[in-house]
Amino acid sequence: MGWDWSSVPTATGRASELAPYLDALLEGEEPRRDKAFSFIYGKVVNQGDLYAGAAPVVDRILAFLRAQGSLPEYAWLILHEIFRGASYGRTVCAPDGEYGIEEYCRRQILGEMAIISRSIAGLTGNAFFYCMLLFGSMGEYSPEVRAILEQEVSTSTGERRQVASDALEVAVELAAERASGVREPSDDQR
Repeated sequence: MGWDWSSVPTATGRASELAPYLDALLEGEEPRRDKAFSFIYGKVVNQGDLYAGAAPVVDRILAFLRAQGSLPEYAWLILHEIFRGASYGRTVCAPDGEYGIEEYCRRQILGEMAIISRSIAGLTGNAFFYCMLLFGSMGEYSPEVRAILEQEVSTSTGERRQVASDALEVAVELAAERASGVREPSDDQR
């Protein structure tokens, strides 16, 4: 998707300043990835508040995932933070129209479920842990996610199984809360 990054706002500027940090997040060495995560987080999902810059960040990370088949650990974490963030009615002007930021980002991430689920087998350490955080959050919106987590729990052992089990528990709880009406839909889903 062709974003005009210079026209997309972040918490304190424009998305065009994110490009070198996204490069570092996706392809840099460990210390650079850590700093890149902090910078991007502060600009697009500051303390859980989503800003329009989250949308092109999601698209760029997902394009990298499609091309490479996996993501570095902090890319999974930023996807998780964006997925669970809230935009409180703020919108983003994407190349194909205007959307609620939450709606756009969640739709894009959920739309890549097949490639995300295929990448799980090769993940280890923090990359697996952060991916499972994302899956736990996604479980509220997708029964498919819960089935993938159930499969991971049934085939994993040790710490990996525990991390997947914890993500499944979160996914099931969030889905039950939404189904019972305890969790209200966000502004973008009403």
